[in-house]
Amino acid sequence: QDDPSNIKLLVNYVKDKLKYKKEEANQFVDNLHDKRMLIIQPYSIIRKIASNVRLESLEEVITNYMLYLRQLYGQKYYGQLSQVASLLAFSPKPLALDEIIFLLNRENSGFELLGHLNDLKYWLKVQVKNSVNTYSLVNNSVSDILKKQDLYRDNLNNLASNWIQQIE
Repeated sequence: QDDPSNIKLLVNYVKDKLKYKKEEANQFVDNLHDKRMLIIQPYSIIRKIASNVRLESLEEVITNYMLYLRQLYGQKYYGQLSQVASLLAFSPKPLALDEIIFLLNRENSGFELLGHLNDLKYWLKVQVKNSVNTYSLVNNSVSDILKKQDLYRDNLNNLASNWIQQIE
């Protein structure tokens, strides 16, 4: 990620997507903790809808991106999406699709879940284990930021209630 050719590519991408001048783009890329091309996209999305929003930290980007998703999809879809985000934030290990479906108490919602994972793709790490994709958050800082969001308290209570109902 810190390879000079990768940095140069990122700087050019930032200049194009975020309309920064070369010096601003260099500073922006230097300040990124995660130097992947994919991480630039949420900045670009947020800049398009709210050009005056401060995006100086990863926490500000994730918070504004989640607000964007809430406004875009409405409470029902956003509630499902935030459950997935909460589950991944608190999971001690990467989870396969069927494990996520089971833990969320959903039936046959694999395609819907793939949509949720696609919305969170900027902060996901996908690994293949025994020919099965597993999903986790890219790093602990993303997990910590999602844990700070208000979304997880109600989600975890709802999930726990559903698990208890299944046992009874």
